[in-house]
Amino acid sequence: MAKGIAPADQGILRLELAKETYERAGLVGKPLRDGGRKHIKTRYVVEINSRLPSMLHGKKGFERIVWAFKNVLNNSVTWLFYDFEAKDSAVADAQPDPRPIAKHHPIPKTVVPTIRLSKAVLVPPLDTLPLPNVRSDLEDWGIEFHEWLSLVTLGSHRVQANDAIDPYLCRYSVPQKEFATTENLIRLRWLGFLSAQWVRLLFLELIKACAAKPHAWFALNASAIKTEAIDGQDGYTILRLPTSNEGENEGNNRVASEADGDTGDTARPGVGYMLWELASASDGRQ
Repeated sequence: MAKGIAPADQGILRLELAKETYERAGLVGKPLRDGGRKHIKTRYVVEINSRLPSMLHGKKGFERIVWAFKNVLNNSVTWLFYDFEAKDSAVADAQPDPRPIAKHHPIPKTVVPTIRLSKAVLVPPLDTLPLPNVRSDLEDWGIEFHEWLSLVTLGSHRVQANDAIDPYLCRYSVPQKEFATTENLIRLRWLGFLSAQWVRLLFLELIKACAAKPHAWFALNASAIKTEAIDGQDGYTILRLPTSNEGENEGNNRVASEADGDTGDTARPGVGYMLWELASASDGRQ
């Protein structure tokens, strides 16, 4: 399907089609907003519930769907599948393969991390987080830090301690540069089809690794595979702030009690977290 998105979940196939493809397919759908073009309908969504009793050969609605896929939606596509039931590699290695998808001859992909070391990076101070009751200051700090974190992720030279670019070409400056420290940072990246459960386990492992290091911090960024062209949630970023020995940051952020092993109603003083939800700017969320 050229210029189309087709996620399938729980037996419901959602097709996001360009206008010309939608008109040729002859399926019933509804228009979607396409970016800033509010008065021009250029994309349409069609939802097909394959579990309905009417999804049988000979039924008029089903035959219309079959015709659309044979005559219009017949481009070769690559599908990604995640097996939630596979607990270990023994299932995939079994001969013959017992999984239902085996008859389609899938190509298994193993997701391995890539490691990159960034030396001499200017890190803004993380112990000057504004109090939560000063919302404007907290938002400004969050925007500036997330911008810095994005540049670090990209491996930009603008965050290097030895960066000497002409300010006429680039006016970016590390937040609170006069108080920044020079550190070596490591980026671990997994690129593939990962479940939310796997990301949660990674988050808990990172917290355990920082438990004995009061000044340690990390940022976990998860980017979602887009299932909607418009207003789709893209992912999130979680920042674990360094532990404050004097509890100065207590109350600055909501503390992840479960992750840090706190089973009581009061979280451990000084351990704070900040969350950025990355979503479309047109859906009204911030």
